[in-house]
Amino acid sequence: MRTKVVDSTVLGKVTIAGLRMSQRFSLMEAAEKDDKLVIVEMLHLCVVDEEGNALKTVKEWDIFGGDNFEDALLLFKACKDFNDFSGKQAEKK
Repeated sequence: MRTKVVDSTVLGKVTIAGLRMSQRFSLMEAAEKDDKLVIVEMLHLCVVDEEGNALKTVKEWDIFGGDNFEDALLLFKACKDFNDFSGKQAEKK
């Protein structure tokens, strides 16, 4: 699993993991239904501890985002960019 360490204003250094194909499809499906839910889902799937386990549950990320909105969005952007969730890599090929 690919990982990258990034700085969070609130959490300090955190590890972002690459999405598996099944997770990517699940997030794409969720985005069609409610794109706001994708933020907390992606944080749940991508921000992991040293063993690769989710750092927080979806509910905990939702609460974290409410309390630390800017930091949550910065972490989401880091997850999205690291995983090329916008599809920019595919467009280059």
